[in-house]
Amino acid sequence: MTTRHLNAIFFIAACAISTGAIGQKVYRCGTEYSQTPCENGSTVNAEDPRSRAQKVESDARIRRETTIANSMEKARLKGEARADSDSNAQALMHRKKKVRTANGDRPTAATGDTGATAPKDKKNHSKKKNEPEFFTARVTLEKTKPSTAK
Repeated sequence: MTTRHLNAIFFIAACAISTGAIGQKVYRCGTEYSQTPCENGSTVNAEDPRSRAQKVESDARIRRETTIANSMEKARLKGEARADSDSNAQALMHRKKKVRTANGDRPTAATGDTGATAPKDKKNHSKKKNEPEFFTARVTLEKTKPSTAK
């Protein structure tokens, strides 16, 4: 090898050695931690006691668990969305079955009738009237007698 290559290898090795992380001292001052010493402060060993293999294994486990947690969250959100759409569809179907207009017909899109009255069951008058599942507000107008001019 030439001296040029040897010099390059030497400087690369020197740079690699000098960039090593040097642990800093950590001081505990009451309930706080600091890099600067304080009165009545004590030094704390903040080094990671795990071996390199343990750290790699821990990082891999964290990545696996994060992936599993994310997939579980996606599945939960998908299930909630499906349940919401199913319950909305069931509520709509229930309304279509139960709601009738005042004359007993089902509402149509052409008339724009929303069917604000409860269903009328002509067969079972003796049974207790079933309450509709959904609240329906109705306004009843009182009929007034036309006044006669005297």
